[in-house]
Amino acid sequence: MTSVALRATLFAMRIRNFVHKGIRKLYEEDSAKGVSSDTAVKLRKMFAFLDDMDDPDELRSLPSWRRIS
Repeated sequence: MTSVALRATLFAMRIRNFVHKGIRKLYEEDSAKGVSSDTAVKLRKMFAFLDDMDDPDELRSLPSWRRIS
């Protein structure tokens, strides 16, 4: 169990996959084609937060993301 915890702390967290092609393209290529402009702004902020996050528990610090388990 220690090696699993150690490995989790050594490697940066990242988004693994996307169901929506437009959101994937926004994340990987910064192209908002396929996503509304209002949504693209919000998603870019969310992606920035997720990319900088060190621990999944940080999601609970955001009031709108507390219900994510």
